[in-house]
Amino acid sequence: MDVRCFQRYEEDSLLATEIDPFDVLDSLGVTGCSDAIQAHGGWDTNIWRVTRGPETYALRLFREGDNQAAGQEARTMRAVRAAGLQVPSIQVEGTWRGQAAFVIDWCDGRTLMQEMRVRPWTIRSLGYEFGKRQAEMHGTVFDAPHAGESDWVTFFGPVDDELYGRLMAIERTSGRILHLDYHPLNVMVSKRSIGCILDWSNAMPGDPRADVARTWSILRLMPLNPGRPEPVTEAARRLLAAGWLRGYQDTAGILEHMDIFKAWAGQAMVHDLQSKVELPDNWIDQSHVNAIQRRSDQLRSQAGLS
Repeated sequence: MDVRCFQRYEEDSLLATEIDPFDVLDSLGVTGCSDAIQAHGGWDTNIWRVTRGPETYALRLFREGDNQAAGQEARTMRAVRAAGLQVPSIQVEGTWRGQAAFVIDWCDGRTLMQEMRVRPWTIRSLGYEFGKRQAEMHGTVFDAPHAGESDWVTFFGPVDDELYGRLMAIERTSGRILHLDYHPLNVMVSKRSIGCILDWSNAMPGDPRADVARTWSILRLMPLNPGRPEPVTEAARRLLAAGWLRGYQDTAGILEHMDIFKAWAGQAMVHDLQSKVELPDNWIDQSHVNAIQRRSDQLRSQAGLS
């Protein structure tokens, strides 16, 4: 798999890197920590690996203005953990200079992306388990006070009346948990098996096919970061996607009407990346968005949409 398609999550942290993590920890009432080493961050958070005695935790600091979203994610994590999913436990929740912050359990192992780099011969088998775990997750009934049953349709941005009408006309499975950011940097591998699932900021109830289509779009449509070449081939990227789909289908069965859901996911990615173009220190530019828009138009045509 060409991992550059995920570099935006792994290396392009968009928050200030001069922040003193011990200052953040002090504001949360967490003392006695010996180390705080910056780990990968994403669009919305910085993350540090924190050592406190024999225990290891993750400190997450959210972007300014994201406090409501952080609170929703905390409630989601507690709910899905209570439902039996492998999700880090939140130890402390608070703020630092008005920005939301969590201290959560550190998940052992490597991200699926890192595991693919270190042990590329396991890509197909891990891809299969990656898909199987997502299918098992979709068996979880989820009631989120902050989100309605069809809110996923417009979560990333507005959809046109034709696409909305087609989605609403399909008989849908309701009330299942959708992660909506399920990809190889949000899944941990421990003892050569899929472990914790990270980053629940997008989670809401809905039809599992939306979550499958979203993962497909990340695996197959995300642009490549030209500034960070990686020693993983496009063939490996396709191998992961093939293993993921087989694992999902062997667990949950063949999904119908995926052409409509892929059309939705393509447009969702256009909206998602468009919102990132103007962010500082960001390699995504308008040409990437335009390329995804062209692919999204093709998906619409394949689904019989104008």
